[in-house]
Amino acid sequence: MEKIDLKKKLKTLYGPSKADFVQVDVPAMNFVMIDGAGRPGNPVYVEACE
Repeated sequence: MEKIDLKKKLKTLYGPSKADFVQVDVPAMNFVMIDGAGRPGNPVYVEACE
């Protein structure tokens, strides 16, 4: 799997000054969420990740 360096790819999101308030436009992104409870080593969690 190819690694993606988001700090390089999205410099405008990671680069604003910490001293001032800056408005940034965050592009639409896709995310994956697995809902559940318990430890990550739980067989149910492992099955959901597969």
